[in-house]
Amino acid sequence: MNRSIDEECLTQIKERMIPFWVSLRDKTFGGYIGEHSGISMLPHAPKGSIYHARILWFFSTCAKVLPLETEQKNLVLDAAEQAYRFIRNVLWDTQKTGVYWSVDWTGKALDTDKHIYALAFTLYGLSAYYSATKSPEVLAFAQEVFNCMETKCRNKQGYLEQFDIDWKAIPNTKLSDGSGAPKTMNSMLHVMEAYTEFFNATGEGKSALEYTYSLLMDKVLNDKLGRMDLFFDEDYQVKNGNEKSYGHDIEASWLLTEAAKATGHFDDDKARILRLADCTIAEGFDGNALVNEIKEGITDTDRIWWVQAEAIVGLVNAFQITGDSGYLSKARAIWDYTKTHLIGDKEWFNAVTIEGKAYDRPIAGMWKCPYHNGRMFMELLKRHISF
Repeated sequence: MNRSIDEECLTQIKERMIPFWVSLRDKTFGGYIGEHSGISMLPHAPKGSIYHARILWFFSTCAKVLPLETEQKNLVLDAAEQAYRFIRNVLWDTQKTGVYWSVDWTGKALDTDKHIYALAFTLYGLSAYYSATKSPEVLAFAQEVFNCMETKCRNKQGYLEQFDIDWKAIPNTKLSDGSGAPKTMNSMLHVMEAYTEFFNATGEGKSALEYTYSLLMDKVLNDKLGRMDLFFDEDYQVKNGNEKSYGHDIEASWLLTEAAKATGHFDDDKARILRLADCTIAEGFDGNALVNEIKEGITDTDRIWWVQAEAIVGLVNAFQITGDSGYLSKARAIWDYTKTHLIGDKEWFNAVTIEGKAYDRPIAGMWKCPYHNGRMFMELLKRHISF
């Protein structure tokens, strides 16, 4: 008999994730060591704003969600504070507003571009930290970030994504997969996620949340093909229309559910959201795991760490919508596969091949944070679903 999923989640977070990520605290230059190879820390690696925002979210949500003893709770709050101070004092551009994309290991600005994706995760982390602490200072900073996004990035057609240090719009190279597309599903999805977290934490920003939710439902969700289109021009004409990201699609299915519930649209839109999940699983689940993507007609069958985490939450969310236990059996299959092949002795591997061979990639870095897998554990604990 398998242990309850709640017990498994708590064990993974408390015995693996928290100790590992606490160990990356940089006691000399602040923030967190920017990369871990899987064998050792790389103390001279750059430090990213998304990385630190996600670490802030993780430790803040641990403090809010987990049943922790006083000593453990103080540990995670102190770890969150370290990420917060680095964002506030080092990554935030106090002269021109916005977060730098990255700084070097000492805190010197490295990539000074501003991007709505990085701002969204900064707001996401701050909103969770405010929920955990109720600090007026944190609330004021979250409001400043929200206002920055709305005044600097938003225009009549949605949101611009990438800017230089002076807030001049520049080609969107960071999130467009090389296409330079000015609008991306990925950025819009996580702006909506951040606005949902901000609204739930503060009661503020509902009209902006409504707007981003409508953009995703009206411009990005492709009901005919049961997917989220990925890249767009300024007028939301699809670029690279033959691509499909299974991980983003299943992630979107449950993030849209959360936003729909927050804005009161769930009853009207749940059928469309469920179809997105169903099409994703029907095409991408092979009995063990969710494959990565289709690009130029070729299916990438690698098992990416974050894709499996999102698939589990998406399946549990689909079960909660329908009551169909078939979703839970698929979630259990992916979780069993993940435990066997993707979880290392310190953290999850970045990816494994379909044969189960791990790639030699960092287990902590700019895009490898305690976010997708940490969020999966938190969501399962909040939902109290056994499978």
